[in-house]
Amino acid sequence: MADKKASGPCIDNETKEMLEAEVKKGRPRKFFLVYKGAQIKTLGVFRKGQFGSRVMQAKKEGFVGDVAYGIVNGSGKDLTFYIPGAKEIAEAMKADGHLEKAPIKDVKFKEFLKKEDLNFKPCFQIVTSISEIPQLDGQEEDEAPQEQTPPQETEGPTPKERERAFKQRLAELLPQIKQAAGTQPGDQAKQMASEAGAIAKNGQYDEAMQKLDEIEQLLSGQESPQAAEQEAAPQESAPEGPSPADKLTQALASLTPLIKETVAAAPERKNEILQPAADIKGLIAAGDFRNAATQIKEYQTFLRGIGSAQQAPSQDLLPVWRDAKDSVDQQLEQFRTALLKTGDDYLTKIAQGGVEPLLVGPGREYVALQAALMELQKATGETRSQAAQKLLGLVQSYKTYVEGNQFIDVCDKNRLCGPMTIRSTLSYALSELEKSAAALAA
Repeated sequence: MADKKASGPCIDNETKEMLEAEVKKGRPRKFFLVYKGAQIKTLGVFRKGQFGSRVMQAKKEGFVGDVAYGIVNGSGKDLTFYIPGAKEIAEAMKADGHLEKAPIKDVKFKEFLKKEDLNFKPCFQIVTSISEIPQLDGQEEDEAPQEQTPPQETEGPTPKERERAFKQRLAELLPQIKQAAGTQPGDQAKQMASEAGAIAKNGQYDEAMQKLDEIEQLLSGQESPQAAEQEAAPQESAPEGPSPADKLTQALASLTPLIKETVAAAPERKNEILQPAADIKGLIAAGDFRNAATQIKEYQTFLRGIGSAQQAPSQDLLPVWRDAKDSVDQQLEQFRTALLKTGDDYLTKIAQGGVEPLLVGPGREYVALQAALMELQKATGETRSQAAQKLLGLVQSYKTYVEGNQFIDVCDKNRLCGPMTIRSTLSYALSELEKSAAALAA
């Protein structure tokens, strides 16, 4: 908050207009910040004039404290306040001082702006190299009279910086465009976004940014210049056939069944599967039709690849058998304990000798299966088929043994510790192993 004797608002209308209409669109402007400890007194953002005269005016209005000077630039809601970190940097920025660290914490700055109805995410950057100084665009001469010199062109943001600013602002508008889909403003905004992307692709970023301004006005309920011209102009018949954007949108939509099928087959990869679709929509909205078309083809191949991978049988079958064996071993132990508790000499002798050997099988398959599964897990190339064939033989042999084993009948129907599920547990696991081994052996 301002001091009690301060006569003006903490942020004047000029500053608000600069932040909202200029800085957030990637147009750097000068700023000064008056603060006292962790408390901000005022912020000023301006285009023309000297730092000294602006700060002097703020102090006359009662905003007294330390002062930070620099240049602010932004992209959407993200604002970066560049502060000179050395004397030579301050001279290059025509600032009246420099700082070695940020004057206040970013979170405090954000709270200050929010109280002034400015919803931005500010941060400070201490400039230590002249190359890091944002270049002010337009005429930024000081207000004091100067000798006339031949006009010099002021170097503006680099093409890459302007491209980045355009893409970030377009990305911010896309959710609003999507939300308005199906309405006349929404459809018009979508078409204008495509046009803006095509304009930006040709390097005409000022015109592209202007097109985004019109979209913002249109979506906020204001009539854009383009809309006004279209309303005033005689209506021409619409061109026949779908536009490139519509064709690509339809091509992407045709993949919807495959997308759903792939997500169902690999739910753990849902985000990875859906993200390319969102990226392609962004390319279409930006008018980058060539890349969008390429991405759609690659996306289809990607989806089919995941589907094929999901359908291929796994070599790691060990967990299937291990889970079944653990369950059977536990049930056999319960049965052995029940036999001991009877006190019967014959049953006690059986229990002491162990009941597991009664399930080993004619070829000791109960034990050999685990070794064969481990061998298959490590096999590659031709040896994989051989290992799978070996496993298949063991599985089929042991499956026949389990189906005719009378001891399993006794266990499953015993009254000493209650019914068991030894046969059904083994049969299910063996059927799964047989199916997978046969596929791998083929």
